[in-house]
Amino acid sequence: MFKKVFALVFAVLTVVSFASCTAEKKGRESQRVTAAEGATGIESQLALDMKYVLLPRYEFEEITEEYFNQEENRVYYEFYAKATEEDFANYVDLVKEERGYTDRRDNGADEHFYCAKNGRGYEIGVSYSDEDSIIYVYIIKQ
Repeated sequence: MFKKVFALVFAVLTVVSFASCTAEKKGRESQRVTAAEGATGIESQLALDMKYVLLPRYEFEEITEEYFNQEENRVYYEFYAKATEEDFANYVDLVKEERGYTDRRDNGADEHFYCAKNGRGYEIGVSYSDEDSIIYVYIIKQ
């Protein structure tokens, strides 16, 4: 009797778990930002994917500049934003935890700079200027 009840409870939990995972995946897919047909440069799908998929979402006070460049064997996106030192620390944490940029490329000597690669071969650099209260972020794949 105990085995039957256990098997039934296990089956119900498995179905509920699967259903919630599927719903979560559908929710993420519906949040994808898509480019207008024929869009190029900063409005292209690759630029939008770099901005909204490969980088963590974070509300900076203001994005002051942003650039996108795609060449034959290199793609590059960067932006500058008004930020605090706390914003910098929080953003670096998100870069590591949410997006997997953990293969460190810098020596860690500068507390206002973080550079690492993720498992997909993208490299990210995040730096902060106390003087200007600006965060600079670039992401590149070569």
